[in-house]
Amino acid sequence: MTAEIIVLNRGAIAMAADSAVTVSDTDQRNKVFNSANKLMMLSEHAPVAAMIYDNAELLGLPWETLIKTFRTQLGRTTHPSLKDYADELIGWLSDEVRSHIPPSSRDAFEDWAIRSAMTEARDRGLRRIEKILRDRSSVTKLAVQRTLATEIKQFSRTIRDLPFYDGWDGRSEQALRRRSSARIDNLRPSVFEQLPLSDASVISLRQIGVAGLTRVGGPAPTTGLVVTGFGDDQIFP
Repeated sequence: MTAEIIVLNRGAIAMAADSAVTVSDTDQRNKVFNSANKLMMLSEHAPVAAMIYDNAELLGLPWETLIKTFRTQLGRTTHPSLKDYADELIGWLSDEVRSHIPPSSRDAFEDWAIRSAMTEARDRGLRRIEKILRDRSSVTKLAVQRTLATEIKQFSRTIRDLPFYDGWDGRSEQALRRRSSARIDNLRPSVFEQLPLSDASVISLRQIGVAGLTRVGGPAPTTGLVVTGFGDDQIFP
């Protein structure tokens, strides 16, 4: 868990963060490091800084390396407002990540996000089955299938109520679901193995898998950046 704080007054900003970060691989294995630098200057010539949270990497590229590279490219350039710095950083990241991440790595990350969403659906179902087994010595295969179907359907509704990431909407998500159905079906056995699934559950899992890529706050791994400071024309931070 990340602990970060920013304190502002009319003349300055104080930033603090713990040193623990998570590095994840595409097999959904996480490793926590307790010696990370989460606070970095965004510019060497302006009072602007950045603070990372959640995963220490963006699609496999370390945030620290990305910020250092951006800072070098920014050089002596300054901007009127803090938003201008953030906009330039976001635009630069879009180009930089696209140029350095091969399609195979992007595909691996998408598979990871899809599996993460389906894993959450599976775990909800298994927790429900465990509760049933506390009161019974056994459950039938049909009961397992029905319990999974109920939990998967409920989770599908929950995740589809989350807001979209920028650039996504209902139409584009539906188009992605059509393109990705076979891909999600191929990934499903690695998550559910021999658990019995109904046809309705298979359809719901396609929706869940796509939502793992398009919805903010889903179970897929996340990373983020806070930018703070002063622009040239700003009196207060």
